[in-house]
Amino acid sequence: MQLFEGNLWHAPTHPSCSAKLSHDEWTQKYEYAPRRQTMLSTIAAANRDPIGSLDGASCTIDGWVQDPDAPNSAMDVHFYVNGPAGTGSFLGAVNASNYRGDLCGTYGCNHGYSWSVPVAYRDGQPHSVYAYGINNVSGSNPLLGGSPKTFTCAAPVAD
Repeated sequence: MQLFEGNLWHAPTHPSCSAKLSHDEWTQKYEYAPRRQTMLSTIAAANRDPIGSLDGASCTIDGWVQDPDAPNSAMDVHFYVNGPAGTGSFLGAVNASNYRGDLCGTYGCNHGYSWSVPVAYRDGQPHSVYAYGINNVSGSNPLLGGSPKTFTCAAPVAD
C-alpha cells in the first residue's frame, strides 16, 4: 500500500485506503493524537486526590493522609470546626509526618498526624471537626474519610 501520493496521505486504517489527508491532517490524526492522549492520561493519572482518614477526635485529633502523586512526602491537613470548609471556621493545620506502623506496608510509615484542639474549643461543648488532605501537587483538597467527627473537651481548670 502506498501511503503517500503527491501531497496527500492515505489513512492506513481505512479499509479501502480511499481517505486522503494532507500531511498535517495525517500527522495530527495518526502520529500526534495518540501520543497526546497518552500524555493527557499520564497527567490525569498523576493528579490523584489525597487519601486518608480522620481516625479520632477528642482533645486530640488524629489520623493519616497520603498524596498518591507524592507518596513519600508529608502533606498538610487542615481542620474546620462546626461546619465544612466554606461554612465552618478554620481550626488549624498540621503536617502529617508522624510514624504510623500500621501504614508501613501499604502507604509508607510517615503519614500520621496528631493535633491538639485549641483552648478556645475546650469549653465542655460538642464541636464537629472536618479534616481535609491538602494536595501536594495540585487539584482538589478532599474531605478525609471518617470526617466529620464530634469532640467535647472539658474547659481547662483554673488555678
